[in-house]
Amino acid sequence: MANYFDPEFTEEPRRQMEAQGVRVRTGECVTRLEGDARGRVCAVVTDRDSYEADLVILSVGFRPNADLYRDKLETLPNGALVVDEYLRTSDPDVLACGDCMAVRSNALDRPAYIALATNAVRTGILCAANVAAPVRAFPGVQGSNAIKVFDCILASTGLCESAARAAGLDVKTNLLEDASRPEFMPSHDTVRIKVVYEAASRRLLGAQILSSGDYTLAIHTLSLAIQQHMTVDQLALTDFFFLPHFNKPVSWLTAAALTAP
Repeated sequence: MANYFDPEFTEEPRRQMEAQGVRVRTGECVTRLEGDARGRVCAVVTDRDSYEADLVILSVGFRPNADLYRDKLETLPNGALVVDEYLRTSDPDVLACGDCMAVRSNALDRPAYIALATNAVRTGILCAANVAAPVRAFPGVQGSNAIKVFDCILASTGLCESAARAAGLDVKTNLLEDASRPEFMPSHDTVRIKVVYEAASRRLLGAQILSSGDYTLAIHTLSLAIQQHMTVDQLALTDFFFLPHFNKPVSWLTAAALTAP
């Protein structure tokens, strides 16, 4: 989650997991798995401790299978194919789609390996359309995603602050919490939102939201804003409807941009 969310957002899911009896251990390197006399796993050993286990699930990521085209086509260091806007590789007769290719990150403004099902589906559709001749350019991606951990619902798009700074970008951020609709209504949720933007141009680079209610669809709006290279100032005055059943006159979505320093 640290690839997509900053600590202000990952701490709440951790708290809820621990409240449900889940022991969370991070920052430890798994060194080996131990088995019993029957050949079944019984422990996970890290560089800090050992944990008894009945079942082990390895979620260690993946990399492109580059054996087919290794040393034949241009790739990123991890083996992901570099393509142009029409998904053509360094050999224009070879097109690529899915998790074997690098997509253009609109936040970074360069190719990046962002392996998501949404990216695979969209590049697959476009690749099929461009086989005969290039007809439509790929608009790039923001790496939008969402996750639900017990009663904690999170969504993000573009770059979180830590990822932006790791990429060498000079960024500013704005973090706020606001009611999902006017407090005089019978009920409302608290929504936490953080926007990340370039310090000089104020171009929006990323956003994260967290709430106990489901406001994940709002991340699509922020994703589109990044794709269109909008600034936080442009987002702040975007025309959104108001009705107290649903939101506030200045919604939490635009308030995060309106109050950005």
